[in-house]
Amino acid sequence: MLSLHDGFLQFSCEAATSSPNLLSFPIPMVSHIEYAIFGTLMALNFALGIYFSVRRKGNSAPTTAEVFLGSRTLGALPLAASIAASLISSTSIVGLAGHYYAYGFHFIWHRVISIPVALAASRIFLPVMYGLHVTSVFQYIRLRFNSAISLTACVIYMFVTVSFGAIIIFAASLAIVTVFGFPLLWCNIIIGLSGTIYTALGGLRAVVWTDCMQLLFIILGPATVIGKVFVHLSSTGRTSDAFKDFSFRSYILNTQFDLTHDESVWVAVSSMAAAFYRVSMDQVVMQRGLASRTLANAQRTIFTGCLLLLAVYAVEVIMVFSLVLWFRGCDPKLAGAIMSRDQILPFYIKRYLTEFPGFTGLFLSAVVTAATSSISSITNSLAAVLYVDMLELRFKNIGSHARWTTQALAFFFGGIMTGYSCLCVYMGSIVRAIIMVHSAAAGPSLGLVLLAVAFPFVHCKGAGISTLVVFASQIVLLWLRIQNGAKPPSMAFTLDYCPQNSTNFLPTDKVTAPFNKTSMGNTTSFLPSPFWSCSFATCATVILGVVFTLATGEHRNPAADATHLNSSLAVLWRKLGVLQREERNEVCTPH
Repeated sequence: MLSLHDGFLQFSCEAATSSPNLLSFPIPMVSHIEYAIFGTLMALNFALGIYFSVRRKGNSAPTTAEVFLGSRTLGALPLAASIAASLISSTSIVGLAGHYYAYGFHFIWHRVISIPVALAASRIFLPVMYGLHVTSVFQYIRLRFNSAISLTACVIYMFVTVSFGAIIIFAASLAIVTVFGFPLLWCNIIIGLSGTIYTALGGLRAVVWTDCMQLLFIILGPATVIGKVFVHLSSTGRTSDAFKDFSFRSYILNTQFDLTHDESVWVAVSSMAAAFYRVSMDQVVMQRGLASRTLANAQRTIFTGCLLLLAVYAVEVIMVFSLVLWFRGCDPKLAGAIMSRDQILPFYIKRYLTEFPGFTGLFLSAVVTAATSSISSITNSLAAVLYVDMLELRFKNIGSHARWTTQALAFFFGGIMTGYSCLCVYMGSIVRAIIMVHSAAAGPSLGLVLLAVAFPFVHCKGAGISTLVVFASQIVLLWLRIQNGAKPPSMAFTLDYCPQNSTNFLPTDKVTAPFNKTSMGNTTSFLPSPFWSCSFATCATVILGVVFTLATGEHRNPAADATHLNSSLAVLWRKLGVLQREERNEVCTPH
């Protein structure tokens, strides 16, 4: 899945409908070298996917276990690399750059906290699901509670994930349109289908091995920007000016506690629930853990994947830091070169990266590679969820047609995301609403899993009612946040160091994209930030689940099956007399 802040490219959706000259920067013409390099790398990327999709290990048959779990024969390192490549999306590369530039790098603390969170989640949630030999998180929820709760969570997950998949395709297409001017519709179709085809043909095995190769492309993209900026700083003698009076504290060490935004070191606390959601409820991550050979390998996979993800994000932060240094004291927005700081990376690419032949093509290939990697993983995960949690329960003989069914599901979801991406340009503020739905879903979903693995006396009614109540309240709360329009405090920008009489640093004309400005709204109202809201929602779901269980008398029913609980917590509940050694739950039999 994508993180809560992966949606800062939504400005592009609104701007695209308001002007035909969306990204008309006054920049040099793109050379044929860029087209050649981009085309070659994209052809290589697609060829790798096709190669791994037709190359099967031994005589492995196209069963559901092979398609969705790689027959549990994949190693920890390739699965970990696949986690990192899948969670780095095109919106993450392009969209987060503008956020880091405008508001600072405090979001990196969310990435850092994901390491201890991954350790905890791999020992709290993963042993339970791995021991049950399930394919999806929702299959576990069905075993623990019932199919109604599982189906509801499943539908919410599919809607949010398909929406993000569409935005990922659109963001990558927009980057291509920005530089090369290709038709947006055809870019959407090509990117969506390229990630879908090899996923449908090869399943998880093809996705994982292709992700390993794509991870190298993803790292090379930001690396080109880093190298270009520091070479340019050195050649122009602006290195000392760039670091002059630079406040690292304001960018990454703000200690002010404020529940209304996450731009401080407190994001390490506020984002803990979101981090747990990513490594415990995200089907993309959990599926790779469940595909591991042993439980120890599964735990190693998730931890290593988070380390690799942190390393890639570190490269991205260095890239944006280099942009901060390059534009320090001469902010393009204040100078009138751009209308939104979300444009900072596309602006730099079009204005400066074209000076080095091949760099633009290399960077764009990284953006598109990140998109196809995410799309392939999302497609496989969605197909697994729909097959295991819906179709397999209702069509008993579907296993005899597993190959064609799974391929059809992959093409189905890939086609939906591709078509959906073509509508993003017309959606405007609805895209922001979809992003808010994702953050709203994270808290109650994590709370539901915590109720399942940690509280044996909580059953269907308590878990279901609490999850729905909190989810509904989150939708209302986050919609109010959209209406309020408040933004976190911005970094300080000036024009103090702009070169005099220079036409090289900033263009002479302004960008023609008329981006909508968001007002600060009613600053007197209190609305917690998405991360704090997610954490509060998790706690509320757990507390209300226990309260509703006690109020309805469900706690008097037989306790949950011990195999559905975390083993350490099961020992605790046995000592408290809540859980008996041989008890089995017959109250919420899956149907």
